[in-house]
Amino acid sequence: LAPVDPTGSGFTAGALDCVSSTECLIGGSAGFFSANGPPATGDVASTNDGGSTWTIATVPAELYGSESGMINGLSCDGIDACAAVGTAGGFAPNFATNTEPPAAIRSVDGGVDWTEGVLPTAGVNDLTAVSCLAGGACEASGDGNTGPALLGATSATGAFSVQGSPAFAQTLAGASCPTASECVAVGVGGGYATYYGQATALVSTDAGALWQQGSVPGGLSSLVAVSCGTASVCVAAGLANEMADTEGDIVENTVPALAYSSDGGLVWNQSSAPSTLDALYDVSCPPTSATTCFAAGYSGDGITTPVTP
Repeated sequence: LAPVDPTGSGFTAGALDCVSSTECLIGGSAGFFSANGPPATGDVASTNDGGSTWTIATVPAELYGSESGMINGLSCDGIDACAAVGTAGGFAPNFATNTEPPAAIRSVDGGVDWTEGVLPTAGVNDLTAVSCLAGGACEASGDGNTGPALLGATSATGAFSVQGSPAFAQTLAGASCPTASECVAVGVGGGYATYYGQATALVSTDAGALWQQGSVPGGLSSLVAVSCGTASVCVAAGLANEMADTEGDIVENTVPALAYSSDGGLVWNQSSAPSTLDALYDVSCPPTSATTCFAAGYSGDGITTPVTP
């Protein structure tokens, strides 16, 4: 996919979902953060030609306002039902957590038109990812009052409800459910192997009731997104630790990184991200392809870059 700025006014990619090698939705924040200009707003754009042209969708007003709206997670069931989660702009901030309130939007026409989703009135501070299955059932992940939070919706228009808070993670940033019972979630673990933290991956085979911890390379400090094109093949995006010589001092930095699993998220291997990227925010592996995935990141402006696991 080519570099993307579908609004023409600056676009930071926060979420990506591709149902085929040519059909993708990208979500994020349009506009620039400026005290004197219009606010950045949550937006969704779609392409049917592999990224050559993009069409801006109609997004509910909850993602607009005097504060920035941002879409962090986006998923479609491959037919018509889609969901996106992120930050609601223009609402009073949650001063206890120093964050804007979470938001969810739903679509039943493949991402052309969107309506406001229903979230719990309490217990959820932030939403960072969502994964939808055929029929519109979706699983969302984020942060709750006491730790990571998982939310579920049983239909394309149903409300999200809190399902639980899995162990082995300090924060959850991404989730993918390739089947009705199998799910993979990624984030940062409770311990810190390095200054920047240690990535974690969790696997469930019973629709999120119980979770087991996967094996993640020690060089990965965090994983922010995951996509499983099949029940066995998954790709995750995040940050890796890198030792660098800065004017004679050896320091530990972080660089964008990708990881892949061929056993449903139990064992992960690290791979390199494109060197032109400053950050990776999301990854999508279409179910129509067992080898091709797409990643969304940032390099001066929002871009999407094709990668292969």
